[in-house]
Amino acid sequence: MNGTVVDVGALIKGHRDEWDASTSASPFIASVRSGTLDAGAFERWMAQDRHFIDGLYDAQLRIAALASGEARRVLLEGVVALQEELDWLAEQSVERGIRLDVEPVDDCLAFVEYLQTLSFAPLAVALTAIWAVERSYLDAWSAARSGAARYREFVEHWSNEDFQTYVARLQEAADAALHAASDSGREEAGRAFGRVMQFERRFWQMAERGR
Repeated sequence: MNGTVVDVGALIKGHRDEWDASTSASPFIASVRSGTLDAGAFERWMAQDRHFIDGLYDAQLRIAALASGEARRVLLEGVVALQEELDWLAEQSVERGIRLDVEPVDDCLAFVEYLQTLSFAPLAVALTAIWAVERSYLDAWSAARSGAARYREFVEHWSNEDFQTYVARLQEAADAALHAASDSGREEAGRAFGRVMQFERRFWQMAERGR
C-alpha cells in the first residue's frame, strides 16, 4: 500500500475489492451466513481466535502504554473488552464442548508476531493496524447478520452496537494520529493496513481448510 494515508476510511475505499475479499466476501463468512459452514471449521476458528486475542491483548497493552489522551483511553478500554471476550469464549467452549486448548497454527502465530512488532512502530501505524484488525472483524461478522440461525448467537455477539462504537472510536484515534504523523509515518500506516488484510484473509482460509 503506497502513498500518503489521509484517514483510515480512505484505505478501505481505495482497496475495496481486497478488503471485501478479506472480510465480508470470504468463503468462511459466506458459509456462516448460509449455515453450511462445517462445525469443525468453526471450532478450529474459535480455538485459533482465542490464541489471537491473547496476542492482541498483550500487544494492545504495550501500545496503550506509549499512547496518551483519548488514544490511550480507547486502547485500554479495548484491552478490558478483550479480556471479557476471552472469558466469553471460555464459557462458550464449555457449553458447546469446543476445545480451545490446541496449539496455535502458523498463520495465527505469524499474525500475533506481527502485532507484537507494533509497539516499536509509530503510534499512527500501530493505531491504523489495530483499527484494521477490529474493523475487519466487524465487517466480516456484520455481513453474516442476515443469515441462517445456526451461528446467529455468535454473529450478533461479534457485530453488536457496542463493538461498532468501539471500532468508530478506534478510527477517530487512528485518524488523529495520522494527521499528526510525518509523510513516512502515513506511508508506513498504509503498508500496515495492507499486511493486516493479508493476515485476515489467511486466517479465514486456515479455519476453513485446516492447517
